[in-house]
Parts: sequence; C-alpha cells; structure tokens
Amino acid sequence: MSARAEAAAGAAHDGRRARVKACRDPWEIANVRANGDVLPCCHSLQRMGNVNEATLEEIWSGPRYESFRTLLASASPLPCCRTCFVRGWRPARRFGLAEGIRRLLRGDDRSAPAAATPHLRLDGTTFRPGERLTVEMGLSIRNPHRCPVIDIYLSAIPERGGGRTFVRMNGRFSVLTSEALPLIADHSPVPFAAVEVFEFDCPPAAAGNWTLTAFTVPANSTPEDRSAWLGDSSVEFAVAAEPPAIEAAQQGGEP
Repeated sequence: MSARAEAAAGAAHDGRRARVKACRDPWEIANVRANGDVLPCCHSLQRMGNVNEATLEEIWSGPRYESFRTLLASASPLPCCRTCFVRGWRPARRFGLAEGIRRLLRGDDRSAPAAATPHLRLDGTTFRPGERLTVEMGLSIRNPHRCPVIDIYLSAIPERGGGRTFVRMNGRFSVLTSEALPLIADHSPVPFAAVEVFEFDCPPAAAGNWTLTAFTVPANSTPEDRSAWLGDSSVEFAVAAEPPAIEAAQQGGEP
C-alpha cells in the first residue's frame, strides 16, 4: 500500500477530517511483551516504553502514550492505526463555540505565519555496529488555523557523501527507501510530544558520521523545494567503525 493510500485509509482526504478511529485500546489496556516492551494494543508495534526501564504507571502516563492517544483521537492517527483492520472509523466530534472560546483564551494569533516544526531525539550520539538506534520525534504547531495539511519527512545523509536515505512509516513498520517519500503523509496540524518513529540495528556498512533531518511541507509539495518547508530540525550521530578481526579476537581473549 502506498503512502498516499495509507493516508486515505478509511475515507477520502477531505472526508477523513470528519472521521476518527473507533478505538479505545490505548486508554484501557496495555500489552507487555516478554522482553518488557509495552505496546498500546495488539496491532501497533509502537513502543510506549519498557518495564525494565520504568514502571508501568510511568509509561502509562508518559509522553509516548499521551502522544499516541492524542493522534488516535484526531483525524491524523499514525499509519499503524490508519491501516488497522481491527478497529473501524466513526464520525469525529465537531468543535463548537466552547472550543472557539478556548482558542481565544489561549491567545491564538490567526495573523501569524503557520509553522510545523519537528523535534528529533536519539538515544545516544555514537553507536557501534549491531547496536540499536532509536529515533523519537515530536511536532509543534504554530497557528494551526493557518497551517495546512502537511507531509512529514525524515532523512539521513552520510558525511562521506551520497544521497539521502528516507524513513517511511509503512503501516506497522518503518522502512528505509531512496525515494523521497514522507515518513507520515497528509497529517492534519495536530502537535504531539513524542513518537518512536524508527529503530534499527546499525550495520557495519553505516560506519561514519550522519545527519538526521526532519522537515515538514504542505501535503503533496516537492520536498526538494526548501522554500516550501514549514519547519525542520537536525541531529548528528556517528556509527563507529568495526574493529579489525584480529584486534577483536585479541580483545575477546583469543590468541
């Protein structure tokens, strides 16, 4: 299924704004795997945390769970929820006068330019071959009244040169691709604090310094056009070179 088809799952582009997933799982249950990973339901592979690193109560009220719930209750659930066959869709609650008053009290400025800025966090700065790298993302929105539906991109560029590698959330899984495909397509301007968007075991071939960049553009815009970017952020990390076989054997105590 293509990124655009995933984004439209359950309804057409405009119609999807009036529909949300009919799912209460993240508010009612938690799935704990044998390795301690906590998942929000039986379908999603999004890690909310690990009970070996934090208590279940801390994870339950933590930023990843809160972000997952926020997105699930919106017109822009994560791709794993959009493509979920276990739960269907229901009409969304329409905001009325009360919501308008709340926005007025918050001081929303309709005249300010819109911005959608991603925020990246890594669980380290230097990784060894075979070590797991986890990428977490948040998204802040300035003036959601003027912010369009957006595409969120995540790409990595090696310091030694070469093209961008893009990360795409393909249903339940995150995959790498050389194509300029969005991490999340057709996202309504809904902010979130923390979503684990990618994890992988660093291969030896990835040794070197890398720059990871997240940016947003209006949906269906050309990602190469930096003038269209609504916000961006970058972090740097390094994958250490694998030691020579003889050195590794000596460190292991072998003659």
